[in-house]
Amino acid sequence: MLATAVFCQTSFGEPKDSRADPFADPEEKSTGITNRDPEEEEPKGFVTSSEIEVEAQSGWSPELIEEDEYPSISGATDFNPMFKKPEFVWRVEAGYFAAFNAGEWGGGLFFASTTAKKWIRILDFHIQHLDGFSGSRFLAVGGLAHLTMKQGGAYLIWQSNDGTWKTKEVFHSLDGVPKTVGRAKVDRFLDPKVAKMIVIEFEYPLSSGQPIFGIDASGRVTYLGEPK
Repeated sequence: MLATAVFCQTSFGEPKDSRADPFADPEEKSTGITNRDPEEEEPKGFVTSSEIEVEAQSGWSPELIEEDEYPSISGATDFNPMFKKPEFVWRVEAGYFAAFNAGEWGGGLFFASTTAKKWIRILDFHIQHLDGFSGSRFLAVGGLAHLTMKQGGAYLIWQSNDGTWKTKEVFHSLDGVPKTVGRAKVDRFLDPKVAKMIVIEFEYPLSSGQPIFGIDASGRVTYLGEPK
């Protein structure tokens, strides 16, 4: 049985190990998870079984831009010749993040400043979601669903004083592909210096149930229960 792996102890104890009814066979081709439409109806907030209020995101933050607004930067072919065009591009204060997806042949997250002519590789990982903490500190979330494999993770990304980008994996799952669903603040155990938690759940879970996790700006992972 595949199980979710979390690199931190959670504040409510370990996540529940749940069981699943098998779902329909996926398409033969791999997917970088369903493409998101910025114009689609915004998700609603909810309360977890641990009485944690999760506020749905209002719009995409950082800004997820349309293809016709992509910066004029050639594909990241030095990393993977299949990367001709980004799947997602986010505009941030320092420039742009771009997620490239070649399915089972690879994925990656790259960065370019507003004046750059080339993408800089940040992560060798499939990324579908990017959310920001304060300053130049972000959480990149995603994974790959291909045949029986449904796995993913979450990475803290921050810019050091010399301008280079640093990353740290803070969450890894073999039980589904994580995605961001909103934000939460839980004063009874959250460091008062941390403004918020970014909340994630699983897309394409292999198990029944839907564990909800919060990740703060330090990378601490907290199990928040399941949706009521």
